[in-house]
Amino acid sequence: MQVPYNNSSVSKYQLDNGLTVLVYPLPTAVRVSTQLWYHVGSKDERSGEKGLAHFLEHMLFKGTERMAESDINVFSHKLSGYCNAFTSYDTTMYLFDMPSQHWQEVLPVFADCMQHAKLDQEHLNSELKAVIQELKMYKDEYSGHLFDELVSTIFSDHPYHYPIIGFKHDLWSLEREALLRFYHTHYIPNNATLVVAGNVDPDDVYRGVETVFGSLKGNPDYKKRTFYHQDDVISKSITLNRFIENPSALCTWVIPGLKAKQEYVATMVSWLLAQGRGSRLYRLLVDDLQLVVDVQSHIHNFFDYGLFSLEFQLKNAYDFDRVKQLVLEVIADLVDHGWTEKEEHRARKRIEIDYVNLFECPQKLGMALGETYLATGDEQHMLRFLQDIPDDISVSMKNFMKTFLRQTVMHTGLLIPIDTDEQDRLDKIQHDSDVIDNLVLQKKVRTTPVEPCRYANLIIPKSPPPFHAPRAQSEMLSNGLKVVHACDDRLPTIEIMLDLKTKYYGDPSDLQGLSLCTSYMVAEGTSNYSAYELAMELESHGINLSIDPGSITITMLRDDLEKGLDILSELLTKAVLPESSLMKIKDRMLSDIESYWDEPSEFVDDLVRKEIYRDHPYSKQILGASESISRINHNDVKAWYATTYTPREATLVIVGDTQQCDVIRMLEDKLGIWHGALPLGITYPSLSSIRAYDRTYFIKRDQTVVCFAGLSVPRMHPDFDKLLLFDQIFGGGVLNSMNSRLFLLREQSGLFYTIKGSLIAGSDEQSGMVLIKTLVSNDSLKQAVESIRETIDTAVNYVTDEEFEHAKHILNNALIDSFSTHQQTAASLLFLARYKLDADYFDTRADALKALSKIDMIATVRKYLSSEKLLCMQVGRV
Repeated sequence: MQVPYNNSSVSKYQLDNGLTVLVYPLPTAVRVSTQLWYHVGSKDERSGEKGLAHFLEHMLFKGTERMAESDINVFSHKLSGYCNAFTSYDTTMYLFDMPSQHWQEVLPVFADCMQHAKLDQEHLNSELKAVIQELKMYKDEYSGHLFDELVSTIFSDHPYHYPIIGFKHDLWSLEREALLRFYHTHYIPNNATLVVAGNVDPDDVYRGVETVFGSLKGNPDYKKRTFYHQDDVISKSITLNRFIENPSALCTWVIPGLKAKQEYVATMVSWLLAQGRGSRLYRLLVDDLQLVVDVQSHIHNFFDYGLFSLEFQLKNAYDFDRVKQLVLEVIADLVDHGWTEKEEHRARKRIEIDYVNLFECPQKLGMALGETYLATGDEQHMLRFLQDIPDDISVSMKNFMKTFLRQTVMHTGLLIPIDTDEQDRLDKIQHDSDVIDNLVLQKKVRTTPVEPCRYANLIIPKSPPPFHAPRAQSEMLSNGLKVVHACDDRLPTIEIMLDLKTKYYGDPSDLQGLSLCTSYMVAEGTSNYSAYELAMELESHGINLSIDPGSITITMLRDDLEKGLDILSELLTKAVLPESSLMKIKDRMLSDIESYWDEPSEFVDDLVRKEIYRDHPYSKQILGASESISRINHNDVKAWYATTYTPREATLVIVGDTQQCDVIRMLEDKLGIWHGALPLGITYPSLSSIRAYDRTYFIKRDQTVVCFAGLSVPRMHPDFDKLLLFDQIFGGGVLNSMNSRLFLLREQSGLFYTIKGSLIAGSDEQSGMVLIKTLVSNDSLKQAVESIRETIDTAVNYVTDEEFEHAKHILNNALIDSFSTHQQTAASLLFLARYKLDADYFDTRADALKALSKIDMIATVRKYLSSEKLLCMQVGRV
């Protein structure tokens, strides 16, 4: 397969100091992703250094001799960019995604941070507290924690044994001098790779990098250590006992790492075994035997060694032994008897469409290039992913399973509800942890305020290039279905979004979850396909299908448009909704409900919606509740399908490479036979603001979720744009910027690892919410709540003219993001249709925002953002 845009290779350059530069042009991309990869991760830490690689990632953007602590956040925000970083076992990566006119501005920042980071002790004190909160957050994410513990158990003799974030006792004693030594050792040009993906010219990139980085000194004596893991015929297992309702499990095997270049074979096996509804294990364990609610396959491509994992959402923990045996039997059957041609084609097609989609996103593409290059040393490896397929792929897959997926080397992890007689013990462990953290961290005091920016003040944003939103063709089919169509040939893919009038909040009050249950039942087969046949037909064509309450989304390659429309027509006109599947679906939903209520950061949103919306339809739960699910019967599902899956008042948007077909004719042929009555109407009672009060919800977790919530405005309300502008200043807005009032509080105090907030959360036809949410340790809970309240009440009092204009500039630059992918274009066109807006809405958006004044914005914000009008919900050991 030829990669999109007909680029045959990655352009690779190397500076005299050893810095490697990789460039991949994406001519139609609206942003440029510039990523600086350091070939150092947590595995390179020595004794006493555990957690240093990750902590350094947190500290690097906190100032140099040239830049102040807040400079990089302001710099990125000012240029309408996005910045982030991550640390793995093998690498550390920093990235900026910038509008194309600004991408070169990041080069001096990267170069300065490579050799002149200050790593100030005051900044270290506040960041240490935030990292401890991050560590606690990960331990409360029990499924991820189970995997981390299993990795540690498997690699007892390799640095993968140690958690990337480190141990608390190492972090407590972390010293600036040790961090500086690690930084100066590993952050050098000849241990770094700069990756640039977007609308750039490779030679221009090289010249710019040479100018900025060429004078930096490398270390010719730098050498990477190699690490060894003793192969053995051994099987290890762990069991994690936690305050949960829903058990889950892992079966995991060690496989070759990314440097071995075997990821295509592993991915083929993954799709064959447990990825998607057409996989062997999904059909056996979920559909036929109904032992598990879900099964998924994951490949963890660490560089030295990888892991192949099967993850199960169990109905009962005692079934895990039988599940393990069945897994081994399926693997043995595949090795001995093989698989069908259709199964193999399905896996190939799924891999192909996932690969093609990389070229729609510069950030994802850049990350794939950077990771594979650092692992293999081959800059072309990622581009040849679909070309270097073994001729004997079936033999390679069988050898892979026979060699690596053996019973004798299968490691297992089990997450189960904690026994009653152990609960007090775990409570005490959590309490003691809080006490020790408080004793240690109260000595790590930051006494200075966050430094104001210096360097960012010198940066002058450039005007975005002229922008004109793509024009779409609108038609009405004979059955009353509105169609919006836009041709976009950037990629050989097509996106279809069908928006139905009735959403989950239209569920009957006593049958909440009915719309979700019906959407699951629609996928259980049609008059021409069983559920398995339908899954195989979709996946063998690489078609992604998502059926949700009130919507259906389909993504496919352009050559499969007709097949995609055939299947959509089947779902809308010939769904059989088999009664025999209803109990399986309800069991899945009950399990999902249990899992959902095991995640405080998730279910807190439901708690606050019930408080804010009360008897309004928006208070309803999309999942429903155990009681409402138990009441749903087959007649309810059939009636809901008949009354809500109707073309009346529905809109279908189709975007993609459709230039070779008559879209409207095809849609009329395929969907014109779909008919239905007018959808059910919904009565929306009036809403009113609340007065401040507190609510608590008790659940045993290491951290407490703190959520402030109040009533906001609908999407088309005159105040919406003013609140949208302030969102960029208050919570980071559309770019999720770290230059916000809430993140400044995090930087100053270190009370939480992350905090998010918006004044227009969920705003659509009805009012959205003011919503601020974070996670915090109980030992810091009172201080955190008080500091957030103060920020809520004072944030709007000192908005500068510069901040206000930057907020407008950011929103103007973000307009083009609304059309950067087929999916985003389809969503934007659907937005225009839903609110009956003019075709030039996005073209005139900048002028509409420009007309707003700071005085009006401030006055509007004060109507909604006040602690006296917000509920404070706390979920945890409170």
